[in-house]
Order: sequence, then structure tokens, then C-alpha cells
Amino acid sequence: SLDATGLENYINFGKLEPSATSTVVRNRTEFNSIPLDVEDLWIGRFDTSDVSEFSPNRFQSLKTLVIGNGTFWSVNRLELNSLTCLEMLYIGDYAFQNTGSFEMSNLTSLVSIEFGQRCFSSASSFSLIGIIE
Repeated sequence: SLDATGLENYINFGKLEPSATSTVVRNRTEFNSIPLDVEDLWIGRFDTSDVSEFSPNRFQSLKTLVIGNGTFWSVNRLELNSLTCLEMLYIGDYAFQNTGSFEMSNLTSLVSIEFGQRCFSSASSFSLIGIIE
């Protein structure tokens, strides 16, 4: 049995489940107030139709980044650059459907990447630079 939060997490993240210490973003207010020192960031599905680019590069302590199912479908560009602490990246099903370009570079601690079904289905540019030494 699931409570409302459990059901919302299942819809957003599938079988993955944020921990009690995870920063979970469920709306615009939470998205605009993500702390700079966040380590475990989970972004669920909410209206991001006016977001054209997503670049979490200012979160230099970020170790885990989980983008939920159907999230950021209108984002044109995704950049993950020089996040030297990032260890795990998960992007859910149907996320970033209309993204034109996706760039990952200098993620020296990255050990796990998982992409869901049909994410980046429209990407014309997909770049992985300096990911594995």
C-alpha cells in the first residue's frame, strides 16, 4: 500500500525511491529554491513548459541527480559540466523529449548513468566528453 507521497514518487521515479535526506522538487517554488549545497537532488514532474535550458552546474556538491518520468519535455538544451562530485545520474522515461542538445563533460566521479525509455528522442546533438579517465 502507498500513501499519497509514495504514489507520487512512484509516478515520478518508478521503482527508485528518494531517501529521507533527498531534496525532492515537486513544483516551481521548490525548483527555484534548490540549495546550492544540495547533494542528492530528485526532480519530479511539474509544469516546466517555460524552461528552455537546464544546467545544474551551480550545484558543485551534487552527488546524485534523478530526473523523473516526463520531466523537462520542453527543454531545448541540457548541460552537465564539471560536476566533479556527481556519482549517479538517472533520467526517467520520456524526459527531455524535445531536447535539441545534451552535453556531459568533466564528470570525473560519475560511476552510474541510466536513461529511461524514449528520453532525448529528438536530440540532434549528444556529447560525452571526459567522462571516464
